[in-house]
Amino acid sequence: MFDDETGDGRPVTILHVDDDLFVRSAARGGLMLEAEAARALFLGVFPPRFRVQRWLTGSEKPEEALLPLLILCCLAASEAADSDENDFRRRLRDLMGWNRVVTHCDALPRLWRRLASMTVKRSETALTCPLKLPDPRFRTQIGHAIELTFPSRNDTRRLISELGPGDFDLESPRAVLDWLEPLVTRGGFSGTFEETFASFRSAWLDAERALVDHRFWSGWRLVTAHLRAVTESGGLEILVDEWGVHQLVDPESGASLDLEQALADHVLSPSLTGIATRGHMIPLVERDWGRLRWAGERAGTRPQAALVRERAFRSRLGTRARATVTGAAGWVLIHDLEGLSGRGEGVDRDRLLDLSPSQYWRVDGGILARPALPFVVEVTGLVESLRLEGDLASRLDVASAGDGRWLLTPREPLEGDLDIVVEPRRTGPPLRRRLRLRRAVLVPTFRGPPERLFDADPPPTPAWPRDAEREGIATSAEPSGEAATQALLDLTEALAVKTGAMPLTDLFAISRQVVGGADASPWDVIRALGDAGMLCWLEARGIRGRSVLPMGPRGAIVRMGAASRLTLEGVLSETFLARLDAASARLDLRRETRPGVSGWSPSTECVWAAEAPALFELAEMLELEVGYLRASPDPLSRWRVREPLGRAREDGERRSVPLAGRHAPLRHVAFDRIDIASMWEVEGRDGLRHWRDREDAILDAYAEVDERAFTIAEGRLRATDARLHMRFARWIRLFTGTASGPIEGGYGYACNAAVERAVHVMRPAILASASGERPNGPAPRSRRWRTMATMNNGEREIRPSWRVAREGI
Repeated sequence: MFDDETGDGRPVTILHVDDDLFVRSAARGGLMLEAEAARALFLGVFPPRFRVQRWLTGSEKPEEALLPLLILCCLAASEAADSDENDFRRRLRDLMGWNRVVTHCDALPRLWRRLASMTVKRSETALTCPLKLPDPRFRTQIGHAIELTFPSRNDTRRLISELGPGDFDLESPRAVLDWLEPLVTRGGFSGTFEETFASFRSAWLDAERALVDHRFWSGWRLVTAHLRAVTESGGLEILVDEWGVHQLVDPESGASLDLEQALADHVLSPSLTGIATRGHMIPLVERDWGRLRWAGERAGTRPQAALVRERAFRSRLGTRARATVTGAAGWVLIHDLEGLSGRGEGVDRDRLLDLSPSQYWRVDGGILARPALPFVVEVTGLVESLRLEGDLASRLDVASAGDGRWLLTPREPLEGDLDIVVEPRRTGPPLRRRLRLRRAVLVPTFRGPPERLFDADPPPTPAWPRDAEREGIATSAEPSGEAATQALLDLTEALAVKTGAMPLTDLFAISRQVVGGADASPWDVIRALGDAGMLCWLEARGIRGRSVLPMGPRGAIVRMGAASRLTLEGVLSETFLARLDAASARLDLRRETRPGVSGWSPSTECVWAAEAPALFELAEMLELEVGYLRASPDPLSRWRVREPLGRAREDGERRSVPLAGRHAPLRHVAFDRIDIASMWEVEGRDGLRHWRDREDAILDAYAEVDERAFTIAEGRLRATDARLHMRFARWIRLFTGTASGPIEGGYGYACNAAVERAVHVMRPAILASASGERPNGPAPRSRRWRTMATMNNGEREIRPSWRVAREGI
């Protein structure tokens, strides 16, 4: 009853107790019952009358029966709300089948206050709506139960019978008052209903707008929930098939729909009809892959696309990409909504003041509050100002983001409660909401592990890669590099929250937001996360898109001289690192955090021990998957000889791709059909070669022009365009203890003699020294490439453009 499904901190001001509540409760326990059986089951679990009497008088605490006892009181009050207190007691007697009424209910006010306190305490660990107790008025004992059960069962039945299909705007207070006032005047409603309605009407006429938590409005929304569910989620739907064709359909039947005819026949909901005819813009949200539906009018629902009337927006659409929709002649579908709003979408002066957070990361009963992950607060109605209160108020920046929208940016990771106060432009009290901010997720839930790079058994001693004396690796030297930026730590924490698969485009959007104006490519940041074992790449069947899956913590043990080192990979949240530190201290193990090659490289967390069994004990305490790192990059032999695709389609759109800022015999081939994946084309001396993966194509293009994709300098393996395969990059990080990442002018990996040998084994022709010297002589180049190299550099001397860029003209 108190689960906060939207995360907006809205309090509970009424309790709607009916047979459906008992049916849902039984279903949660695995029992599928009819309404009467569920009600009988609920009433049958109570003890005899004398025990319930002791609970109500306060001589005995109900303990875990507190909530059922109060629900029982609400059930009795819901049909006696307009009667005197004796009727409540008789109704309770009749419900329970007792032979006498309960004479005293002195403890009920204390029990209600205890329940309200329990909801506040529960909200600290779970998404919970706090219970806001109403004024009991003249009923000192049963007042809370009667006031909370609004509207009563009899009033609810009459409202539903009079509403019918609800052919007016159910979210407009003016329309609701105009419809309901004649019914109340004719009589037939309880005295409590008439008083509550009069209170709401009076406040509304006095220009108060912060009434969204008023008992009348909460009860009205509860009674009309079944009608709003139809109008908010239905109306129209756009289906996108695998060929990119957009079709307007009815969401219930799936039949084709003609928008103009539907508007003329008034078959759509009144709210949707008003938006389409006055605003000429229908906001849409993606309900499922390939399905766009009307977003509804609820605050906090941010549209992802819109269906707009083209003639009304012709001058404002500009160069925005648009798609035609079958069944919506004269309308176009757009996804870029920046700076675009419908003509009829101004602030509705009659809307109640309401507040909802949006574009936030929901975690453990609150909002993830990190500097690189700001969130939006959306407010409906006429707003004079918005301010923050509480201990955290001074640690967030507030900026207006358009009509009724404010962007809240934490200056540091925050933990605690934040009060938001919205002042109405007209008279009346302000609207208050409390949001719970979280700096980290408590217990991330990750899916299965990716392909492993380590084994259950250690390699034989001669095969260990970590012979410190032989490799010349100083185990006691301080690691060189840069500490991870705060933005990268925020992105890591977001991946610990979003543990399910997400489209690669979504991850790119998050990465671009986190990187901001920094001198780093969002794609390279994603690459660095993958090289750190934090992401598993997924291919979507039947569509050319790719998805990523955040991976949980894992570890690999390597021998460093006389000691053993556990190197962790995967998404390491703040909570996990705190547990790791505590467990390491308990076992007297040394912790180390090693920086990466740049500030956009994830830090490498390590634990040192004299013997490997101590590290396995640590892993058991943390429930961590741990093994021994393989002595070499094998099995990587399948990468040494990568074959190009056998055949390639000829109908793709080809785009030349430069390497190192110069022309190269490399093209990207894209296709109109979304079920055909793009590919890469290399123009070789012996004809065209096509590759599925970008890495293979770039390495092939470098080899074609006799250039080395990587150089080694200052203990780094550097590249401008090329990248090592992610699996090999993971091995290098676990092997060296230093993560790869974007660096000035390209991308870098940690490198030592053992890594250099492993790279030569994998693909001998990709390395060059810092001076450009190569162990092999130059390979013959095609006449076409020699000509292009000369033209691009304006020189008669025939030299590859990369040599010119590196050595100068």
